[in-house]
Amino acid sequence: MKVFRHVSSSLLCALLATALIPGVASAQDNQASEAKQAPEAKQAPEAETAAADAKPAAPDTAEAEATFSVPVKVVRGGSDGEALGSKPVILRAARPKGPFEQQDPAPAREWTAVTDASGTATFKGIPANLAEEGLRLHALTTHGGMTFKSAPKVPARGVTLEVPVYERGNDLSTVKIQDLQTIAHVWEDNLYFQQFYRLTVDGNQVFDTSLLTGEEYEHGMPLDLPLKARGIEAQAAGPTKVIESSVFWKGTLKPGEAVPISVSFSMTANRPQFSFSQEFDYPVEDVSVVVPLEPANERVKIRYFSDLTIAAPGFDPDNVGVDQGALGSQNGGLFLTAKNRSIEPGGTLKFQLDGLPFNRPIGAWTALGLGILGALFVFGFARREKKRVEESHSSGELITMLEREREELLDELALLEEDYEDGRVSELEYERESLLLRERIALVMKKIGDLEDKAA
Repeated sequence: MKVFRHVSSSLLCALLATALIPGVASAQDNQASEAKQAPEAKQAPEAETAAADAKPAAPDTAEAEATFSVPVKVVRGGSDGEALGSKPVILRAARPKGPFEQQDPAPAREWTAVTDASGTATFKGIPANLAEEGLRLHALTTHGGMTFKSAPKVPARGVTLEVPVYERGNDLSTVKIQDLQTIAHVWEDNLYFQQFYRLTVDGNQVFDTSLLTGEEYEHGMPLDLPLKARGIEAQAAGPTKVIESSVFWKGTLKPGEAVPISVSFSMTANRPQFSFSQEFDYPVEDVSVVVPLEPANERVKIRYFSDLTIAAPGFDPDNVGVDQGALGSQNGGLFLTAKNRSIEPGGTLKFQLDGLPFNRPIGAWTALGLGILGALFVFGFARREKKRVEESHSSGELITMLEREREELLDELALLEEDYEDGRVSELEYERESLLLRERIALVMKKIGDLEDKAA
């Protein structure tokens, strides 16, 4: 009986062992498998992260290549060059300003920053394609209620800008005319003058013409013209006023910046010789005189003057005579010129033109005069009718001649604009030559109107 119990117990243990061992083994295998998969699962994201890190950051690199940074330094103008911190600075991208433009061109793009303790404002993310758009960079800031700006520069990687600022002053002795160009244009019994001034100031102070004291400066800083000048007009950045033969200007002159002022006027000339004289209260560093002899564009045939001469005392004789392209025209054109001369304060610009056509009768007017003379011998209605017919005929010939000249001038202006758009003529050349052509066109049209009114 005991033996049976023992055997039964042994068999039962064996059966239980047989049933449980596979489950335990399976559990152990599952645990081992999970333990093995855990590190593999952990390694997978790490491998993916490492692979992602190993890939090149193409978008960031492209963005870095498409932009650059521009440091702008603000300093106190003068010898010390003290850096100024905590100054708001504006960086602008705009087209280049013409030499005789009164206002800055509107900016195409604009950024702002503030200078640090070293006086530097850093502008990041500036597009690298600004130069391709024909834009220039310049920076500006304010100091003492005045605006100061840097010189314009071509946008490029590595470019730096500097904005000097100055204190306000009123020392008239620091004012000077950096350069003056006088263009004399011959038309009928008048000489029409265009003068292009560029004013600046020496020293380390800004000169404000509104601070000048004295009755003579009530309307601003005066620029004296020849006493016989008439029909005076002036354009400048700031208010101007014409009183008798002087132009008064109110504005601000800053060291390192030249303010353009353009003045036009006419003077009567009815003889072959004409003398010009103009006194200056301020020093003139470079003065030149230009008289067009023929159109700048050889494709347009307009007769000017081939036997006109100029005498200009005070100029080097080697710098007086006939010059081709004196206004910088790449298309040629002959000009009488006197150039490269400076004038001290109180000095005078003098020159004389000889060979003007003012004493030469015009064929149409001669015919008119002969017609009138013949009409004096006719009485009554026949005399008046003859005179009216001849006047009408002569006026018609003059109008036809002037209309033809107007069309030729318009053609020349159109060609000049084409050359400017194609880049064959600079902005300075275009402004000066187009101004001359437009003024001559206006004179021709005025003469046509006068003749038509007279004939009506």
